[in-house]
Amino acid sequence: MTRSILKLMPWFVLHIYYLGAKTTTKNTVYVLKGKSAVLKCQVNSKNNYYWRGPHDDLYTSGLEINPKFSTNTLKIVGDISYGEYDMHIENVTEKEEGIYKCFEDGFKGLNRVHVMYVTLIIQVPPTIRIIKNVTDRILTCEPDGIPQNYRYYRWQHLSEYGQLIRLLPNNPTIQIEQNSANIDNFKLSGIYVCRAENGVADIHGSTIQTGEASVILQDKPRFVAVTESIQYGIVGSQIDISVMVYCHPEFSSVNILTNDFCCFNETKYQLVTDYNITINSFEQTVRMKGYKISLEGFTLTEKDFTIYSFLIQNEIGDETFSVKLMVKENKFKSKSEYEPSWLLMGCVFGGMVICSIGSNIYCYMKGKTRVNVMLETYPEEHYDQIGTINYNNVAFEPRTDVTQENNDTSRIDGDSDILLRVESESSKESSLERLTGISQSSDGYENPYQSINPGNIEIHLYSNLDSNIYQNTIIFPMSAETKHTKVSEETSKTPWLIIYTKKQ
Repeated sequence: MTRSILKLMPWFVLHIYYLGAKTTTKNTVYVLKGKSAVLKCQVNSKNNYYWRGPHDDLYTSGLEINPKFSTNTLKIVGDISYGEYDMHIENVTEKEEGIYKCFEDGFKGLNRVHVMYVTLIIQVPPTIRIIKNVTDRILTCEPDGIPQNYRYYRWQHLSEYGQLIRLLPNNPTIQIEQNSANIDNFKLSGIYVCRAENGVADIHGSTIQTGEASVILQDKPRFVAVTESIQYGIVGSQIDISVMVYCHPEFSSVNILTNDFCCFNETKYQLVTDYNITINSFEQTVRMKGYKISLEGFTLTEKDFTIYSFLIQNEIGDETFSVKLMVKENKFKSKSEYEPSWLLMGCVFGGMVICSIGSNIYCYMKGKTRVNVMLETYPEEHYDQIGTINYNNVAFEPRTDVTQENNDTSRIDGDSDILLRVESESSKESSLERLTGISQSSDGYENPYQSINPGNIEIHLYSNLDSNIYQNTIIFPMSAETKHTKVSEETSKTPWLIIYTKKQ
């Protein structure tokens, strides 16, 4: 009956009358932008129930969705039989934010009416800004996000180039001096970073959000520790000395002077440039923006090796730094004292190496020459040592069967001493022994190079040997190209002495 009446009544004239007492419940739902939200409501399934939106628009009546809204983004979920009358909203945007009301009427005679208010809020990650109080050296971190319950992390003090100098407490407000009253102001300068979160991630998925502030404190000129108080030059070369300094605000005057001269501030020899200085701050070595002040350009004489004072001033104060210029050779004096001894030792060692190499080359060349002399000895020299030979007085033994003698060595008589010597001695000793015997029986032939008539030479008894005896030495007659005699080519190929050695 009620549902039929609702269908007949326009949505904009719908009125709900509450009978009896009413109960109220409040709740808050957070949702990320573009995500889905579920608004929960517990009702009596026997009554009529509805959802109204932020602008008092009627969203639902029972299970029906107002045609004004898309059923793709709005629907009723939950089990109505258990009184779960929950509304599901897809792709939440800023226009869906607000207060929603879930209620039921008492048309069926119930005196108690339940109303539930649900606040839908889109979650926003915090945006952080930092409030600076430079006079009191206080920094305050102010995040702006939804929800506004934040968790703070420790502050970071960074250099201008992002190098970490120190960590500070995790409070919304901090004092940058941190009980260091005597520290130079310029070491407190840098970038201060506040970090906080409310549990909501940004588009990159990070929940911790950061905010930073640049702090540059005024201070008088400060010469950094890396500046050298003793610097060097060479007589006749151009001067080049420099100092590194931090100065904020910028210096108003720069003077360089000596005991005999004042000043270089108006000369072309003074040069000021921007420079990345290195400092020690809170036990960390970091870089900062500073200045390099140089004195360069004129030729050094002996009187220029003195003390140079750099006087720098700004609106906060002034500072002086002195540089002593010394002759460069003095820096390496200890090294030069040992140079003569090292040079002498080097010369001695080098001489020994050269002599060793030379002696090795000489011995090598001498040995090579001796080998060449031995290899280039002519046949005539060998024949002179042998002596003259009278072939008419040489008696050759008749040919015998060597194979038979080898099988029966006991048949060799005492006159066959040549064969015994072949078996017991080396080929070289046998040859020398036979040549010696021939020389002793010579009849005094005066020309050792006289030609030999092959026809008168008898074949030696060892000319026919068995296969188990190998040829060791062959002596041919003199070549047909000798100066004294000429023999035919055929005769020159016929040996007149062959010496064999029996295989072992």
